[in-house]
Amino acid sequence: MANNNMQACKRSDKRVARTERAIEAAFESLLFEQAYASMTISGIARRAGIDRKTFYLHYASIDALLRSLLDELVLSVMNAYLAAEAEEDPLERSVDTSVKRCYRVIDEVLDRKRNLYMLIAQKLPYGVIFERIKEPLMREILSRGLMPSANPSGELFDCCVSYVLGGTLELYVSWFKAGADPEKRVTSIAATFTSGGIERLIKQMADGTGIER
Repeated sequence: MANNNMQACKRSDKRVARTERAIEAAFESLLFEQAYASMTISGIARRAGIDRKTFYLHYASIDALLRSLLDELVLSVMNAYLAAEAEEDPLERSVDTSVKRCYRVIDEVLDRKRNLYMLIAQKLPYGVIFERIKEPLMREILSRGLMPSANPSGELFDCCVSYVLGGTLELYVSWFKAGADPEKRVTSIAATFTSGGIERLIKQMADGTGIER
């Protein structure tokens, strides 16, 4: 009996994953054809070959679908970054190498669904993308204890995340809106500029000096 239940759960999990892939593919296809604000749940469901009721079993709204896609992006980048960091010698780690590793990981993760992310960058307002990524990013940083501060949930933490995310996101959104892939050389230059600002912020956090006025 237990074995039958396990097999049923596996079949159910596969059906859920298959349906969500169909919804994502439908979302991407329609986003190519029309504005995000014009999309409807009925349209996505029809393109995915399901009914509205099935869509609602997976997502409460189109915005919830978007949040899920960008949550997945953040989680994939975070997991890949930490996995790459774990393989390196701790004695060789620095802010500069960490930032360059992060940009490298971002490129690798974006490659998995580049067309989808490019469409999101082209069709959605920058502010919407920023907020939808910032929320899960802050949550993951806090839950994993990645901030070098005794009290990482205040003003400095928010400023640090906004600074890094804002510059990085603007970089990729600009490239994607131009229909171009980020060049590795330019990405490396951006990483060098970013590391300088992060290093100063981290030092202030470690020293407990806060933000200079």
